[in-house]
Amino acid sequence: MALNPKYWTEKTAEAVSKAKELAEEHSHVQLAPIHLAVVLFAEEDGLARSIANKAGASPEKVEAALRKVLSRQATQSPAPPEVGAGQAFVRMMREATEIQKKQNDSHLAVDHVLLALHTDSDVAGALNESGLDKKKLEMAVREVRGGRRVDSKNAEETYEALMKYGHDLVTSAEQGKLDPVIGTSSHPLLTTDLYIFTSHLIFLLALLARSRRRDQASHSRAVPTHEEQPGAHRRAGRG
Repeated sequence: MALNPKYWTEKTAEAVSKAKELAEEHSHVQLAPIHLAVVLFAEEDGLARSIANKAGASPEKVEAALRKVLSRQATQSPAPPEVGAGQAFVRMMREATEIQKKQNDSHLAVDHVLLALHTDSDVAGALNESGLDKKKLEMAVREVRGGRRVDSKNAEETYEALMKYGHDLVTSAEQGKLDPVIGTSSHPLLTTDLYIFTSHLIFLLALLARSRRRDQASHSRAVPTHEEQPGAHRRAGRG
């Protein structure tokens, strides 16, 4: 299978490029899934670390476990003039492409690659060891994706923005402190599509928070305390 970057997201293409550089730096014979895994989990604010956190795993422990596997890779001296993709890497990318097709996505994204990493036994062992087994990874990716499709080369930016600000929006809505304007000094400028989506989300969250406060107030009025109930003490005395 020939690797075709034409239908990769920018984040995927960047990660594969860095993985190749990592293999060259360590004088490794070929590009393997472990190189890509290390690159993805080494990125401080990257999607892989966010997904690990979502799954309840420590990104630092995941990276450390992966680097142990990296240190065991075969080296060559002098280093090969060019590092090519090994069979395991091609197999992993083929699996990622199958996941992409099943989800009807137009581009190969980082989350497709993350799910495919478990096809490599060395990487899977490190992920399992650090608390990121296949089931937890799949659930975390599904939660982050939220049913959205990958239909552009910048799809991961939407995930990252929603993961970064989504919790703050919910909290602000509950406290009645929601900023109605996205793109002000307190928020980064977002793309037009994300701006519209987030504006709708803010509106719905504000309605939800207002409805909760109204229901709570109604409930407290409808259910008086024992002391407030008419004749409570009188009935108790008769018993």
